[in-house]
Amino acid sequence: GFLSLSRDLADANALPDFWGENAGGQIVQLADKGIRGKWVLVEFWSLADRDRAAREQALRQLRQQHEDDDRLLIWSVCVEEDRAEWMKAMNARPD
Repeated sequence: GFLSLSRDLADANALPDFWGENAGGQIVQLADKGIRGKWVLVEFWSLADRDRAAREQALRQLRQQHEDDDRLLIWSVCVEEDRAEWMKAMNARPD
């Protein structure tokens, strides 16, 4: 997968726009998610992260706790450059 920033990170009060490729091969953009007024958690992960399974479990619990609240947006971003390895990890994740 890849990730791009649309602007400088100098303004600490504003979330930069991110875009990248999702598991389905489509380009997705954070700004398209209607983030104004929402709580946005952007999680960056790597295949080398030893605590990935525990973090994913915590994120699943957080999603379940807020499943009826559309104010929370959780965006997971894989920082791997090897798409085959990234997809292998995505396919191995429990839902």
